Amino acid sequence: MAVFVYNRTQNHVDRLKRLRAKGYENLTASEKAEYADSARLGAYNSTDLNRVESAVDELALAFGLTLVTRSWGAWASPTVADMERYLGNVVTLRDTALATDPTLEFPTLPSSMSHLTYEGANNIEKTLEIVSTVASILNAFVLDESTLDNTVLG
Repeated sequence: MAVFVYNRTQNHVDRLKRLRAKGYENLTASEKAEYADSARLGAYNSTDLNRVESAVDELALAFGLTLVTRSWGAWASPTVADMERYLGNVVTLRDTALATDPTLEFPTLPSSMSHLTYEGANNIEKTLEIVSTVASILNAFVLDESTLDNTVLG
């Protein structure tokens, strides 16, 4: 399962904006290294999309769901429909986990991917982490139950 990223902050976003304003060719070597880190946390790109899509694919399988996912190239331009599907998959998984335990607490998901904030990006991945934990617990329970079914009593 993916290692989810939900430690983005406004500082990451602000620093990336400042570095972009300077122009990559004008950055020092240390600023270029910082740019790479800031871009990882201060922007939402194909790496994030692919991490979430991969996790959605694995979690859908764990819950016996059929959800449409895809892989994103570095220069992909998602459409509104792509992002509605993307976020809808996360909502479906969250709702499926809630059906197993209505007391679960999830962060608030963004209402759309338009004007995504760092908080919204964090909440998408934190939601998937909670769903992943539920799937792991259910899988352990199913494995434990199947062991019991095969125990011969004397």
